[in-house]
Amino acid sequence: TRFFEVDVLDAGGDSVPGGRLNADVWAINAHTFSYGTNTDFFVRVGDEATARVFVVDFQNMAGFRFQFLANTLGLRDFPRQSWCLQGDPDPETGLCTRAGEVRAATPEFSIFLNYPDPAPAQPPAPEIGNLQFNDEAGSATISPNGDGVQDTGEFSFNSNITGSYQIIIDTNRNGTFEAGTDKTLNGRARAGLNSGIVWDGTDQAGALVPEAQYAFQVRLIESEVHFPMNDIEFNDDGFLIREAFVGLPQQPARMFWDDRAVRLDNANFQHLIPETDDTLTTLPNGSNLGANPQRRRWSQYNEAGELGVRNGDVSLSMDTWVEGIAQSSTTVTCRLCQGPVGEIGVGPVDEILDADGDGIPDDVENAGCTNANVADTDMDGIDDGDEDTNGNGIHEPLLGETNPCDADTDDDGLDDGEELSRDEPTNPNDFDSDNDLIPDGAEVDNGTDPNNADSDGDGLNDGREVGADGVRDAGETDPNDPDSDDDGLRDGIEVDGNNPTNPLERDTDMDGLTDGAEDANGNGQVDPGETDPNIPDFDGDGVNDGDEVMNGTDPFDDD
Repeated sequence: TRFFEVDVLDAGGDSVPGGRLNADVWAINAHTFSYGTNTDFFVRVGDEATARVFVVDFQNMAGFRFQFLANTLGLRDFPRQSWCLQGDPDPETGLCTRAGEVRAATPEFSIFLNYPDPAPAQPPAPEIGNLQFNDEAGSATISPNGDGVQDTGEFSFNSNITGSYQIIIDTNRNGTFEAGTDKTLNGRARAGLNSGIVWDGTDQAGALVPEAQYAFQVRLIESEVHFPMNDIEFNDDGFLIREAFVGLPQQPARMFWDDRAVRLDNANFQHLIPETDDTLTTLPNGSNLGANPQRRRWSQYNEAGELGVRNGDVSLSMDTWVEGIAQSSTTVTCRLCQGPVGEIGVGPVDEILDADGDGIPDDVENAGCTNANVADTDMDGIDDGDEDTNGNGIHEPLLGETNPCDADTDDDGLDDGEELSRDEPTNPNDFDSDNDLIPDGAEVDNGTDPNNADSDGDGLNDGREVGADGVRDAGETDPNDPDSDDDGLRDGIEVDGNNPTNPLERDTDMDGLTDGAEDANGNGQVDPGETDPNIPDFDGDGVNDGDEVMNGTDPFDDD
Protein backbone atom coordinates (compact mmCIF):
# COMPACT_ATOMS: atom_id res chain seq x y z
CA THR A 1 0.00 0.00 0.00
CA ARG A 2 1.20 3.49 -0.86
CA PHE A 3 0.11 6.61 0.98
CA PHE A 4 0.50 10.18 -0.25
CA GLU A 5 0.28 13.29 1.88
CA VAL A 6 -0.16 16.60 0.09
CA ASP A 7 0.98 19.69 2.01
CA VAL A 8 0.75 23.15 0.41
CA LEU A 9 3.14 25.76 1.80
CA ASP A 10 3.05 29.53 1.66
CA ALA A 11 6.02 31.72 0.70
CA GLY A 12 7.37 31.44 4.24
CA GLY A 13 7.29 27.67 4.24
CA ASP A 14 4.27 27.32 6.52
CA SER A 15 1.30 25.09 5.73
CA VAL A 16 -1.66 27.00 4.36
CA PRO A 17 -5.10 26.45 5.91
CA GLY A 18 -6.91 23.28 4.87
CA GLY A 19 -9.74 23.54 2.40
CA ARG A 20 -7.87 25.69 -0.12
CA LEU A 21 -6.17 23.01 -2.24
CA ASN A 22 -8.41 22.06 -5.15
CA ALA A 23 -8.41 21.07 -8.80
CA ASP A 24 -10.96 20.63 -11.56
CA VAL A 25 -9.46 17.22 -12.37
CA TRP A 26 -7.47 14.84 -10.21
CA ALA A 27 -5.34 12.45 -12.29
CA ILE A 28 -4.47 9.21 -10.50
CA ASN A 29 -1.83 6.89 -11.95
CA ALA A 30 -1.11 3.80 -9.87
CA HIS A 31 0.87 2.07 -12.67
CA THR A 32 -0.74 -1.20 -11.60
CA PHE A 33 -4.07 -2.70 -10.62
CA SER A 34 -2.61 -3.75 -7.27
CA TYR A 35 -2.95 -0.36 -5.64
CA GLY A 36 -6.39 0.99 -4.81
CA THR A 37 -7.33 4.54 -3.91
CA ASN A 38 -8.84 5.19 -0.49
CA THR A 39 -9.60 8.86 -0.05
CA ASP A 40 -12.36 11.41 0.36
CA PHE A 41 -12.85 14.07 -2.30
CA PHE A 42 -14.92 17.15 -1.39
CA VAL A 43 -16.80 18.50 -4.40
CA ARG A 44 -18.13 22.05 -4.26
CA VAL A 45 -21.21 22.28 -6.48
CA GLY A 46 -21.52 26.02 -6.95
CA ASP A 47 -19.21 28.91 -6.16
CA GLU A 48 -17.50 30.24 -3.04
CA ALA A 49 -20.64 32.06 -1.91
CA THR A 50 -23.41 29.46 -2.35
CA ALA A 51 -22.92 25.75 -2.96
CA ARG A 52 -23.54 22.26 -1.69
CA VAL A 53 -20.54 20.15 -0.77
CA PHE A 54 -20.61 16.42 -1.55
CA VAL A 55 -17.99 13.93 -0.36
CA VAL A 56 -17.05 11.01 -2.62
CA ASP A 57 -15.64 8.25 -0.41
CA PHE A 58 -13.40 5.93 -2.46
CA GLN A 59 -12.80 2.44 -1.08
CA ASN A 60 -9.98 0.60 -2.86
CA MET A 61 -10.79 2.19 -6.23
CA ALA A 62 -8.34 0.34 -8.49
CA GLY A 63 -7.68 1.56 -12.00
CA PHE A 64 -4.34 1.49 -13.77
CA ARG A 65 -4.69 5.22 -14.37
CA PHE A 66 -7.78 7.37 -14.37
CA GLN A 67 -9.10 10.88 -13.82
CA PHE A 68 -11.67 12.08 -11.31
CA LEU A 69 -13.85 15.05 -12.29
CA ALA A 70 -17.33 16.42 -11.65
CA ASN A 71 -19.86 18.19 -13.85
CA THR A 72 -23.57 18.89 -14.22
CA LEU A 73 -24.76 16.17 -16.62
CA GLY A 74 -22.05 13.53 -17.11
CA LEU A 75 -20.94 12.54 -20.61
CA ARG A 76 -21.41 15.37 -23.07
CA ASP A 77 -23.47 13.47 -25.65
CA PHE A 78 -25.05 10.88 -23.33
CA PRO A 79 -26.13 12.67 -20.14
CA ARG A 80 -27.40 10.89 -17.05
CA GLN A 81 -26.25 7.39 -18.06
CA SER A 82 -23.24 5.14 -18.36
CA TRP A 83 -21.86 4.62 -21.86
CA CYS A 84 -18.92 3.32 -23.82
CA LEU A 85 -15.80 5.43 -23.49
CA GLN A 86 -15.33 4.98 -27.22
CA GLY A 87 -18.09 4.21 -29.69
CA ASP A 88 -21.53 2.95 -28.75
CA PRO A 89 -22.88 -0.16 -27.01
CA ASP A 90 -24.40 -2.94 -29.05
CA PRO A 91 -28.21 -2.45 -28.78
CA GLU A 92 -28.70 -6.19 -28.18
CA THR A 93 -25.92 -7.02 -25.73
CA GLY A 94 -24.67 -3.69 -24.45
CA LEU A 95 -21.11 -4.69 -25.39
CA CYS A 96 -18.80 -1.88 -26.42
CA THR A 97 -16.29 -1.82 -29.23
CA ARG A 98 -13.25 0.36 -29.71
CA ALA A 99 -14.70 1.78 -32.94
CA GLY A 100 -16.14 5.27 -33.05
CA GLU A 101 -15.83 8.61 -31.34
CA VAL A 102 -14.24 8.97 -27.92
CA ARG A 103 -16.85 10.26 -25.47
CA ALA A 104 -15.92 13.37 -23.54
CA ALA A 105 -16.85 14.75 -20.14
CA THR A 106 -16.01 18.35 -19.30
CA PRO A 107 -14.97 19.24 -15.73
CA GLU A 108 -17.03 21.99 -14.12
CA PHE A 109 -16.75 21.87 -10.34
CA SER A 110 -13.81 22.33 -7.99
CA ILE A 111 -12.70 19.22 -6.10
CA PHE A 112 -10.99 19.67 -2.72
CA LEU A 113 -9.11 17.35 -0.37
CA ASN A 114 -10.79 18.93 2.66
CA TYR A 115 -14.00 20.84 3.30
CA PRO A 116 -13.77 24.05 1.21
CA ASP A 117 -12.55 27.20 2.92
CA PRO A 118 -14.37 29.58 2.99
CA ALA A 119 -17.46 27.51 3.69
CA PRO A 120 -20.26 28.30 1.21
CA ALA A 121 -23.87 29.01 2.17
CA GLN A 122 -26.63 26.66 1.07
CA PRO A 123 -28.11 27.56 -2.34
CA PRO A 124 -31.74 28.69 -2.68
CA ALA A 125 -34.49 26.21 -3.50
CA PRO A 126 -35.29 26.01 -7.23
CA GLU A 127 -38.37 27.75 -8.61
CA ILE A 128 -39.83 27.21 -12.08
CA GLY A 129 -41.56 30.25 -13.56
CA ASN A 130 -43.58 30.87 -16.72
CA LEU A 131 -43.30 27.28 -17.95
CA GLN A 132 -44.53 27.09 -21.54
CA PHE A 133 -44.69 24.74 -24.51
CA ASN A 134 -45.35 26.35 -27.88
CA ASP A 135 -45.22 25.23 -31.46
CA GLU A 136 -44.55 27.97 -33.99
CA ALA A 137 -48.23 28.94 -33.95
CA GLY A 138 -48.33 29.22 -30.17
CA SER A 139 -50.33 26.03 -29.52
CA ALA A 140 -49.48 23.01 -27.37
CA THR A 141 -50.14 20.60 -30.25
CA ILE A 142 -47.54 19.59 -32.83
CA SER A 143 -47.98 17.75 -36.12
CA PRO A 144 -44.65 16.07 -37.00
CA ASN A 145 -45.71 15.16 -40.55
CA GLY A 146 -42.54 16.44 -42.17
CA ASP A 147 -44.04 19.43 -43.96
CA GLY A 148 -41.89 21.88 -42.01
CA VAL A 149 -44.90 23.53 -40.36
CA GLN A 150 -45.56 22.94 -36.66
CA ASP A 151 -43.43 19.79 -36.75
CA THR A 152 -41.84 20.62 -33.39
CA GLY A 153 -42.57 22.49 -30.20
CA GLU A 154 -40.39 24.24 -27.67
CA PHE A 155 -40.33 24.19 -23.87
CA SER A 156 -39.31 27.39 -22.11
CA PHE A 157 -39.22 28.46 -18.47
CA ASN A 158 -37.67 30.91 -16.05
CA SER A 159 -35.29 29.69 -13.37
CA ASN A 160 -34.10 31.41 -10.21
CA ILE A 161 -30.93 29.29 -10.07
CA THR A 162 -28.10 27.96 -12.16
CA GLY A 163 -28.59 24.20 -12.20
CA SER A 164 -30.03 21.55 -14.51
CA TYR A 165 -33.35 20.50 -15.95
CA GLN A 166 -34.88 17.21 -17.00
CA ILE A 167 -38.04 16.95 -19.10
CA ILE A 168 -39.63 13.51 -19.39
CA ILE A 169 -42.45 12.96 -21.88
CA ASP A 170 -44.51 9.83 -21.20
CA THR A 171 -44.11 8.53 -24.74
CA ASN A 172 -45.10 4.96 -23.83
CA ARG A 173 -48.21 6.38 -22.14
CA ASN A 174 -48.06 4.06 -19.14
CA GLY A 175 -48.76 6.82 -16.64
CA THR A 176 -45.24 7.04 -15.22
CA PHE A 177 -42.25 9.21 -16.07
CA GLU A 178 -39.29 6.91 -16.74
CA ALA A 179 -36.02 8.62 -17.60
CA GLY A 180 -34.15 6.77 -20.30
CA THR A 181 -37.25 4.81 -21.31
CA ASP A 182 -39.60 7.69 -22.04
CA LYS A 183 -38.40 10.59 -24.16
CA THR A 184 -36.01 12.54 -21.95
CA LEU A 185 -34.64 16.04 -22.59
CA ASN A 186 -31.67 17.01 -20.41
CA GLY A 187 -29.77 20.25 -20.10
CA ARG A 188 -28.18 22.93 -17.99
CA ALA A 189 -30.47 25.60 -16.56
CA ARG A 190 -29.33 29.18 -16.34
CA ALA A 191 -30.72 31.79 -14.00
CA GLY A 192 -33.34 33.65 -16.03
CA LEU A 193 -35.00 32.51 -19.25
CA ASN A 194 -34.33 29.01 -20.58
CA SER A 195 -35.68 28.38 -24.07
CA GLY A 196 -35.06 26.40 -27.24
CA ILE A 197 -35.74 23.03 -25.58
CA VAL A 198 -37.28 21.23 -28.56
CA TRP A 199 -39.44 18.11 -28.75
CA ASP A 200 -39.87 16.77 -32.26
CA GLY A 201 -42.54 14.19 -31.52
CA THR A 202 -40.16 11.23 -31.27
CA ASP A 203 -39.63 8.70 -28.51
CA GLN A 204 -36.32 7.88 -26.84
CA ALA A 205 -35.37 5.58 -29.74
CA GLY A 206 -36.00 8.33 -32.28
CA ALA A 207 -39.25 6.95 -33.73
CA LEU A 208 -42.30 9.18 -34.21
CA VAL A 209 -44.92 8.61 -31.54
CA PRO A 210 -48.56 7.83 -32.46
CA GLU A 211 -51.13 10.60 -32.61
CA ALA A 212 -52.29 11.09 -29.02
CA GLN A 213 -52.01 13.32 -25.95
CA TYR A 214 -48.79 12.97 -23.95
CA ALA A 215 -48.23 13.84 -20.31
CA PHE A 216 -44.88 15.25 -19.25
CA GLN A 217 -42.84 16.22 -16.23
CA VAL A 218 -40.44 19.15 -16.02
CA ARG A 219 -37.85 19.07 -13.22
CA LEU A 220 -35.60 21.98 -12.23
CA ILE A 221 -32.72 20.62 -10.17
CA GLU A 222 -30.40 22.45 -7.84
CA SER A 223 -26.83 21.14 -7.32
CA GLU A 224 -26.98 18.13 -9.64
CA VAL A 225 -23.44 16.77 -9.92
CA HIS A 226 -22.19 13.80 -11.97
CA PHE A 227 -19.03 11.76 -11.59
CA PRO A 228 -18.34 10.07 -14.97
CA MET A 229 -15.52 7.64 -14.20
CA ASN A 230 -13.65 6.40 -17.23
CA ASP A 231 -11.82 3.09 -17.55
CA ILE A 232 -11.67 2.19 -13.85
CA GLU A 233 -11.33 -1.58 -13.80
CA PHE A 234 -11.95 -2.58 -10.21
CA ASN A 235 -14.48 -0.89 -7.96
CA ASP A 236 -15.57 -4.05 -6.16
CA ASP A 237 -15.76 -2.41 -2.72
CA GLY A 238 -17.75 0.50 -4.13
CA PHE A 239 -17.97 4.11 -3.05
CA LEU A 240 -20.49 6.28 -1.24
CA ILE A 241 -21.44 9.90 -1.72
CA ARG A 242 -22.38 11.99 1.30
CA GLU A 243 -23.33 15.61 1.76
CA ALA A 244 -21.02 17.55 4.06
CA PHE A 245 -21.93 20.43 6.36
CA VAL A 246 -19.98 22.77 8.63
CA GLY A 247 -19.97 21.44 12.18
CA LEU A 248 -22.48 18.65 11.45
CA PRO A 249 -22.15 14.96 10.59
CA GLN A 250 -22.07 14.01 6.93
CA GLN A 251 -25.33 12.61 5.57
CA PRO A 252 -25.64 9.87 2.89
CA ALA A 253 -26.91 11.23 -0.42
CA ARG A 254 -29.17 9.32 -2.77
CA MET A 255 -26.98 8.08 -5.59
CA PHE A 256 -28.35 7.73 -9.09
CA TRP A 257 -27.00 5.64 -11.92
CA ASP A 258 -28.29 4.09 -15.13
CA ASP A 259 -26.15 1.28 -16.56
CA ARG A 260 -28.86 -0.27 -18.71
CA ALA A 261 -27.28 0.67 -22.03
CA VAL A 262 -24.02 -1.16 -21.23
CA ARG A 263 -25.37 -4.07 -19.15
CA LEU A 264 -28.07 -5.62 -21.32
CA ASP A 265 -26.61 -9.14 -21.42
CA ASN A 266 -25.35 -9.92 -17.95
CA ALA A 267 -25.19 -13.67 -18.56
CA ASN A 268 -22.44 -13.18 -21.14
CA PHE A 269 -21.09 -9.92 -19.83
CA GLN A 270 -18.66 -11.18 -17.23
CA HIS A 271 -16.76 -7.99 -16.57
CA LEU A 272 -19.60 -6.36 -14.64
CA ILE A 273 -21.07 -7.33 -11.30
CA PRO A 274 -24.30 -9.28 -12.00
CA GLU A 275 -27.64 -7.51 -11.76
CA THR A 276 -28.57 -9.78 -8.85
CA ASP A 277 -25.90 -8.04 -6.77
CA ASP A 278 -26.20 -4.48 -8.00
CA THR A 279 -29.22 -3.08 -9.78
CA LEU A 280 -28.86 -1.83 -13.35
CA THR A 281 -30.36 1.52 -12.43
CA THR A 282 -31.49 3.34 -9.32
CA LEU A 283 -33.93 5.54 -11.25
CA PRO A 284 -36.21 7.18 -10.40
CA ASN A 285 -35.75 7.28 -6.61
CA GLY A 286 -32.01 6.82 -6.11
CA SER A 287 -30.11 4.32 -4.00
CA ASN A 288 -31.26 2.97 -0.66
CA LEU A 289 -30.40 5.17 2.32
CA GLY A 290 -30.86 2.69 5.15
CA ALA A 291 -28.49 1.91 7.98
CA ASN A 292 -26.14 0.31 5.44
CA PRO A 293 -26.49 2.40 2.28
CA GLN A 294 -26.03 0.64 -1.02
CA ARG A 295 -22.58 1.34 -2.44
CA ARG A 296 -21.85 2.12 -6.07
CA ARG A 297 -19.86 -0.82 -7.49
CA TRP A 298 -18.64 -2.30 -10.76
CA SER A 299 -15.85 -4.45 -12.12
CA GLN A 300 -14.46 -4.59 -15.65
CA TYR A 301 -12.49 -7.50 -17.02
CA ASN A 302 -8.71 -7.37 -17.33
CA GLU A 303 -7.05 -9.30 -20.14
CA ALA A 304 -3.36 -9.76 -19.45
CA GLY A 305 -0.96 -7.98 -21.71
CA GLU A 306 2.41 -6.32 -21.69
CA LEU A 307 3.15 -4.79 -18.29
CA GLY A 308 -0.28 -5.84 -17.14
CA VAL A 309 -2.05 -3.49 -19.54
CA ARG A 310 -5.11 -5.00 -21.19
CA ASN A 311 -5.08 -6.03 -24.82
CA GLY A 312 -8.21 -5.01 -26.68
CA ASP A 313 -9.26 -2.76 -23.80
CA VAL A 314 -13.01 -2.06 -24.09
CA SER A 315 -13.46 0.78 -21.64
CA LEU A 316 -16.62 2.08 -20.06
CA SER A 317 -17.56 5.44 -18.60
CA MET A 318 -19.59 4.66 -15.48
CA ASP A 319 -21.69 7.64 -14.44
CA THR A 320 -22.99 8.27 -10.92
CA TRP A 321 -24.72 11.38 -9.70
CA VAL A 322 -26.51 13.05 -6.80
CA GLU A 323 -28.94 15.94 -6.63
CA GLY A 324 -29.86 18.74 -4.28
CA ILE A 325 -33.48 19.92 -4.26
CA ALA A 326 -35.71 19.59 -7.34
CA GLN A 327 -38.99 21.28 -8.23
CA SER A 328 -41.35 19.53 -10.64
CA SER A 329 -44.25 20.66 -12.79
CA THR A 330 -46.65 18.67 -14.95
CA THR A 331 -48.52 21.59 -16.52
CA VAL A 332 -47.56 24.26 -19.04
CA THR A 333 -49.18 27.23 -20.68
CA CYS A 334 -48.95 28.24 -24.33
CA ARG A 335 -49.58 31.49 -26.14
CA LEU A 336 -52.99 30.33 -27.35
CA CYS A 337 -53.94 28.23 -24.33
CA GLN A 338 -56.84 29.47 -22.22
CA GLY A 339 -55.13 28.09 -19.12
CA PRO A 340 -52.58 25.50 -17.96
CA VAL A 341 -52.57 22.17 -19.81
CA GLY A 342 -51.18 18.84 -18.64
CA GLU A 343 -50.66 17.15 -22.00
CA ILE A 344 -48.97 17.91 -25.30
CA GLY A 345 -50.91 16.92 -28.38
CA VAL A 346 -49.48 15.12 -31.39
CA GLY A 347 -51.87 15.42 -34.33
CA PRO A 348 -51.98 14.64 -38.04
CA VAL A 349 -52.37 18.15 -39.46
CA ASP A 350 -51.30 21.72 -38.81
CA GLU A 351 -54.35 23.00 -36.99
CA ILE A 352 -53.21 26.57 -36.56
CA LEU A 353 -51.08 28.66 -38.89
CA ASP A 354 -49.28 31.85 -38.00
CA ALA A 355 -47.39 33.06 -41.06
CA ASP A 356 -45.79 36.08 -39.39
CA GLY A 357 -45.05 34.37 -36.09
CA ASP A 358 -46.66 37.11 -34.04
CA GLY A 359 -48.68 34.72 -31.88
CA ILE A 360 -52.07 35.41 -33.49
CA PRO A 361 -53.44 32.71 -35.82
CA ASP A 362 -53.76 33.71 -39.45
CA ASP A 363 -57.50 33.07 -39.53
CA VAL A 364 -57.99 35.49 -36.63
CA GLU A 365 -55.84 38.15 -38.29
CA ASN A 366 -57.56 37.74 -41.65
CA ALA A 367 -60.93 38.33 -40.00
CA GLY A 368 -59.72 41.40 -38.11
CA CYS A 369 -57.68 44.53 -38.63
CA THR A 370 -54.17 43.10 -38.31
CA ASN A 371 -52.00 41.86 -41.18
CA ALA A 372 -51.37 38.10 -41.09
CA ASN A 373 -48.05 38.62 -42.90
CA VAL A 374 -46.71 41.46 -40.74
CA ALA A 375 -45.81 40.74 -37.13
CA ASP A 376 -46.20 44.38 -36.07
CA THR A 377 -49.14 45.74 -38.06
CA ASP A 378 -49.13 49.27 -36.58
CA MET A 379 -45.30 49.51 -36.50
CA ASP A 380 -45.27 50.62 -32.87
CA GLY A 381 -42.41 48.32 -31.91
CA ILE A 382 -44.64 45.65 -30.34
CA ASP A 383 -45.65 42.46 -32.16
CA ASP A 384 -49.39 42.06 -32.65
CA GLY A 385 -49.47 38.97 -30.43
CA ASP A 386 -47.86 40.89 -27.57
CA GLU A 387 -50.59 43.53 -27.88
CA ASP A 388 -53.52 41.12 -28.37
CA THR A 389 -52.18 38.80 -25.68
CA ASN A 390 -54.93 36.19 -25.87
CA GLY A 391 -54.85 36.18 -29.66
CA ASN A 392 -58.60 36.54 -30.16
CA GLY A 393 -58.47 39.58 -32.45
CA ILE A 394 -60.31 41.82 -29.99
CA HIS A 395 -58.76 44.82 -28.23
CA GLU A 396 -59.50 44.29 -24.53
CA PRO A 397 -57.91 47.11 -22.51
CA LEU A 398 -59.34 45.73 -19.25
CA LEU A 399 -56.98 42.78 -19.78
CA GLY A 400 -54.08 45.18 -20.25
CA GLU A 401 -54.05 44.76 -24.03
CA THR A 402 -53.02 47.54 -26.40
CA ASN A 403 -54.49 47.94 -29.87
CA PRO A 404 -52.32 46.19 -32.49
CA CYS A 405 -53.93 48.34 -35.20
CA ASP A 406 -53.19 51.69 -33.52
CA ALA A 407 -49.60 52.69 -32.86
CA ASP A 408 -50.73 55.06 -30.10
CA THR A 409 -53.57 53.25 -28.36
CA ASP A 410 -54.32 56.00 -25.84
CA ASP A 411 -53.59 58.94 -28.20
CA ASP A 412 -51.22 60.56 -25.74
CA GLY A 413 -48.57 61.35 -28.33
CA LEU A 414 -46.34 58.37 -27.52
CA ASP A 415 -46.32 55.13 -29.53
CA ASP A 416 -47.19 52.09 -27.43
CA GLY A 417 -43.72 50.62 -27.89
CA GLU A 418 -42.12 53.89 -26.78
CA GLU A 419 -44.24 53.93 -23.63
CA LEU A 420 -43.28 50.38 -22.66
CA SER A 421 -39.59 50.69 -23.53
CA ARG A 422 -38.93 53.72 -21.30
CA ASP A 423 -36.73 53.23 -18.23
CA GLU A 424 -39.90 53.95 -16.25
CA PRO A 425 -42.68 52.75 -18.59
CA THR A 426 -45.93 54.67 -18.90
CA ASN A 427 -49.33 53.09 -19.39
CA PRO A 428 -50.06 52.74 -23.13
CA ASN A 429 -53.77 52.43 -22.30
CA ASP A 430 -53.89 55.64 -20.24
CA PHE A 431 -53.72 59.04 -21.92
CA ASP A 432 -52.46 60.57 -18.67
CA SER A 433 -50.59 57.95 -16.63
CA ASP A 434 -50.10 60.11 -13.55
CA ASN A 435 -53.49 61.90 -13.75
CA ASP A 436 -51.95 65.36 -13.62
CA LEU A 437 -54.11 66.59 -16.57
CA ILE A 438 -51.17 66.62 -19.02
CA PRO A 439 -50.92 63.89 -21.71
CA ASP A 440 -47.90 61.63 -21.33
CA GLY A 441 -46.46 62.73 -24.68
CA ALA A 442 -46.61 66.41 -23.72
CA GLU A 443 -44.81 65.65 -20.47
CA VAL A 444 -42.05 63.74 -22.27
CA ASP A 445 -41.69 66.56 -24.83
CA ASN A 446 -41.49 69.28 -22.17
CA GLY A 447 -39.40 67.52 -19.56
CA THR A 448 -41.85 66.67 -16.78
CA ASP A 449 -42.28 63.18 -15.37
CA PRO A 450 -45.30 61.40 -16.92
CA ASN A 451 -45.37 58.99 -13.97
CA ASN A 452 -45.32 61.67 -11.27
CA ALA A 453 -48.26 64.07 -11.01
CA ASP A 454 -46.06 66.58 -9.16
CA SER A 455 -42.68 66.39 -10.88
CA ASP A 456 -40.95 68.92 -8.62
CA GLY A 457 -42.71 67.91 -5.41
CA ASP A 458 -43.86 71.45 -4.67
CA GLY A 459 -47.43 70.48 -3.82
CA LEU A 460 -48.92 71.53 -7.17
CA ASN A 461 -49.75 69.00 -9.87
CA ASP A 462 -47.90 69.66 -13.11
CA GLY A 463 -51.20 70.41 -14.85
CA ARG A 464 -52.02 73.17 -12.36
CA GLU A 465 -48.64 74.74 -12.97
CA VAL A 466 -48.57 74.80 -16.78
CA GLY A 467 -51.98 73.66 -18.04
CA ALA A 468 -52.91 70.73 -20.27
CA ASP A 469 -50.44 71.60 -23.04
CA GLY A 470 -47.47 70.97 -20.71
CA VAL A 471 -45.75 74.17 -21.90
CA ARG A 472 -44.80 76.84 -19.37
CA ASP A 473 -46.21 80.18 -20.48
CA ALA A 474 -46.00 83.65 -18.92
CA GLY A 475 -47.78 83.76 -15.58
CA GLU A 476 -47.28 80.02 -14.94
CA THR A 477 -45.04 78.39 -12.36
CA ASP A 478 -42.26 75.98 -13.33
CA PRO A 479 -43.33 72.30 -12.86
CA ASN A 480 -39.67 71.30 -12.57
CA ASP A 481 -38.77 73.94 -9.94
CA PRO A 482 -40.45 73.65 -6.54
CA ASP A 483 -39.78 77.37 -5.84
CA SER A 484 -40.32 79.23 -9.09
CA ASP A 485 -39.50 82.69 -7.67
CA ASP A 486 -36.69 81.48 -5.38
CA ASP A 487 -38.18 83.21 -2.35
CA GLY A 488 -37.75 80.24 -0.04
CA LEU A 489 -41.39 79.10 -0.18
CA ARG A 490 -42.56 76.13 -2.26
CA ASP A 491 -45.02 77.07 -5.00
CA GLY A 492 -47.71 74.88 -3.47
CA ILE A 493 -47.45 76.68 -0.13
CA GLU A 494 -47.70 80.05 -1.86
CA VAL A 495 -50.79 79.01 -3.85
CA ASP A 496 -52.63 76.78 -1.38
CA GLY A 497 -51.40 77.99 2.01
CA ASN A 498 -53.66 79.66 4.57
CA ASN A 499 -52.06 82.98 3.63
CA PRO A 500 -51.48 82.70 -0.15
CA THR A 501 -48.66 84.67 -1.74
CA ASN A 502 -47.54 85.16 -5.33
CA PRO A 503 -45.41 82.17 -6.40
CA LEU A 504 -43.91 84.26 -9.20
CA GLU A 505 -42.93 87.25 -7.02
CA ARG A 506 -40.15 86.87 -4.45
CA ASP A 507 -41.49 89.79 -2.40
CA THR A 508 -45.27 89.74 -2.74
CA ASP A 509 -45.91 92.88 -0.64
CA MET A 510 -42.81 94.73 -1.91
CA ASP A 511 -41.66 95.53 1.62
CA GLY A 512 -38.05 94.61 1.01
CA LEU A 513 -38.31 91.15 2.61
CA THR A 514 -38.73 87.98 0.56
CA ASP A 515 -41.84 85.96 1.25
CA GLY A 516 -39.71 83.17 2.67
CA ALA A 517 -37.98 85.56 5.06
CA GLU A 518 -41.36 86.69 6.39
CA ASP A 519 -42.91 83.18 6.55
CA ALA A 520 -39.80 81.83 8.22
CA ASN A 521 -41.07 78.31 8.85
CA GLY A 522 -42.52 78.06 5.34
CA ASN A 523 -45.95 76.78 6.39
CA GLY A 524 -48.05 79.29 4.46
CA GLN A 525 -49.54 81.10 7.43
CA VAL A 526 -48.57 83.95 9.76
CA ASP A 527 -47.29 82.55 13.05
CA PRO A 528 -46.12 84.44 16.15
CA GLY A 529 -42.81 86.13 15.46
CA GLU A 530 -43.46 86.30 11.69
CA THR A 531 -44.48 89.29 9.59
CA ASP A 532 -47.16 88.94 6.93
CA PRO A 533 -45.70 88.59 3.41
CA ASN A 534 -48.90 90.20 2.08
CA ILE A 535 -48.69 93.36 4.31
CA PRO A 536 -45.70 95.64 3.71
CA ASP A 537 -46.06 97.44 7.09
CA PHE A 538 -47.04 94.76 9.54
CA ASP A 539 -47.21 97.03 12.64
CA GLY A 540 -48.79 99.97 10.76
CA ASP A 541 -46.20 102.48 11.90
CA GLY A 542 -45.63 103.89 8.42
CA VAL A 543 -42.28 102.13 7.91
CA ASN A 544 -42.04 99.04 5.64
CA ASP A 545 -41.05 95.84 7.38
CA GLY A 546 -37.88 95.59 5.29
CA ASP A 547 -36.74 99.04 6.29
CA GLU A 548 -37.37 98.29 9.95
CA VAL A 549 -35.33 95.12 9.76
CA MET A 550 -32.53 96.96 7.96
CA ASN A 551 -32.58 99.85 10.47
CA GLY A 552 -32.80 97.63 13.50
CA THR A 553 -36.28 98.68 14.57
CA ASP A 554 -39.07 96.32 15.51
CA PRO A 555 -41.52 95.53 12.65
CA PHE A 556 -43.98 94.23 15.28
CA ASP A 557 -44.09 97.48 17.33
CA ASP A 558 -45.54 100.72 15.94
CA ASP A 559 -43.95 102.76 18.71
